[in-house]
Amino acid sequence: MGSRNLLVPEILTALEGIDAEVVVAVSAADREFVTAASPNVRIKVGLPLHTLLPTCDAIVHHGSSGTMLTAASAGVPQVIVPIFMDRAEIAQLVADSGAGVHVPLEAADTAHLSAG
Repeated sequence: MGSRNLLVPEILTALEGIDAEVVVAVSAADREFVTAASPNVRIKVGLPLHTLLPTCDAIVHHGSSGTMLTAASAGVPQVIVPIFMDRAEIAQLVADSGAGVHVPLEAADTAHLSAG
């Protein structure tokens, strides 16, 4: 999601109560900002999304067109928390199509992300 506005800690906290394996795909530059808070979390550096997503039930991401299109190609439902202006448009288009949900950045706290 990029170290400028890394929401991974909040997202991982929101996912703590679910019975699922959580895979966090990060760049090498962002690895230092992410820690696995629970045993169901695996952190992978440099993992290509096109190989990971076919095994996933959902993806939470920042709204880049590349990530969105890779997830759409794999048929994976998306939770998009856009961190830049144009990504809010992408997130809303995905939500309008029924392929995912758009969580505005200002609402992306642990309580909101856990709710649904």
